[in-house]
Amino acid sequence: MAELINAVVGFRPLLYHQRFHDHLHQVTAPGSGVTPAAAQALLQRHPNNIAHITLPEELCYSNDTAGTFEQAGAIFRRWLQERVLVEGERRVVGIYDQTFELEGKHYSRRGLLAAVKLSAYGAGSMCPHETTFALHRDSQLRLLELTRANLTPIWGVLPDEEGRFHACLRECAQGTPGLATVDDQGVENRLWLIQEQDKLEMLCCAASHDRIFIADGHHRYEAAVAYRALVNGARQPDLAASADYVLMLLVPMGDPGLVLLATHRLMPHLPGFNLGSVMDAISEDFEVRKLPGSADVLMMLEKGLKEYAHQHVFGVYAQEASYLLILRDEVVLECKMGDCPESLRELDVTILKQLVCPHIFGEGWKECDVDAAVGYTQSFAEAKAKVDAGDYACAFLLNPTPVEVVRQVAEAGGLMPPKSTCFYPKPLTGLIMRRLSASRT
Repeated sequence: MAELINAVVGFRPLLYHQRFHDHLHQVTAPGSGVTPAAAQALLQRHPNNIAHITLPEELCYSNDTAGTFEQAGAIFRRWLQERVLVEGERRVVGIYDQTFELEGKHYSRRGLLAAVKLSAYGAGSMCPHETTFALHRDSQLRLLELTRANLTPIWGVLPDEEGRFHACLRECAQGTPGLATVDDQGVENRLWLIQEQDKLEMLCCAASHDRIFIADGHHRYEAAVAYRALVNGARQPDLAASADYVLMLLVPMGDPGLVLLATHRLMPHLPGFNLGSVMDAISEDFEVRKLPGSADVLMMLEKGLKEYAHQHVFGVYAQEASYLLILRDEVVLECKMGDCPESLRELDVTILKQLVCPHIFGEGWKECDVDAAVGYTQSFAEAKAKVDAGDYACAFLLNPTPVEVVRQVAEAGGLMPPKSTCFYPKPLTGLIMRRLSASRT
């Protein structure tokens, strides 16, 4: 099969031993975004839960983590020796199906798990859409160095205008899946392992594309590219071939189960912060509607966001008051954000950062690390709870960014602010993995 810019190939799967297959729920973990409380629950759930290895990814960004990552690497090697984790002898690809309910609607999404050849950003083939945090990337790199394994697939989306890739996935996912489990969110995860050579080549060929858009896993992808550079720089030929690829979940862009959630912003307590003054300051650009105090305030905010979804609208929740903000005229975007790339200018996350955050963070806001200071959540209820608990001053609630807009930004070479998108649900960690070492792709 001819190699394309983003070559897609089979790999030797690293799986939990068959004795775990009837209770995979006990040993797998969410793909990302695990809170400290949820992580502790995973660690207590089973002594072989994958969180015992991936825990540093979620909890240790701001600490001295050398010992923690070393411990994760040691656990991983011990599990290999004890055959908790077992590597298959034959190369496969996986067809991964996730079925879920969201806001009363039923969804099903299907993609291909395969090894994808790495390419640096800007080469026109692998397209990111978000800026990243260096600390997060470095943590992922450290874990990769110590485990030499892709533990969580990076999620990519690729164009499939003619539906060929989608049809191949449907054709090859026949019969009973080899692995299946239901996660804590009620998502049904099913995985078919395809090792027949003709089907494997057909799927890889259908998925090989000159453009892959990263949906989730930017930090892991950048860590994989950095690890490849380290391997090549150290002249480690036993690792070079396998380090040139990374485990990815590839989903056709037209899949009806491709869902994005909004990521709401939680604003920190700052000296002199006054929400009423901020609302007065932005009223030139936004219609500011103060909502009546009510136990149903979240419902009112959600209704307002949906009603004005065709415009640029934000909900604001604070203990003292709640507001709906509607941009008065899009002309202001060019007038006040003219130095911002056009592909980013009309994104709600960019508008919030450029037109509202200066009034929250004050003079010198551009020198502040606004993205790091802000909190993030996909849940209205959690946003309210954190504000009510006094953890944050207020919450700005957003509508989700459409998939097509993500594509347009990535194609234009733009990078959204961190946490601009949340593709849902994430692929599980631990369901299928890939080792990096000699003779492995």
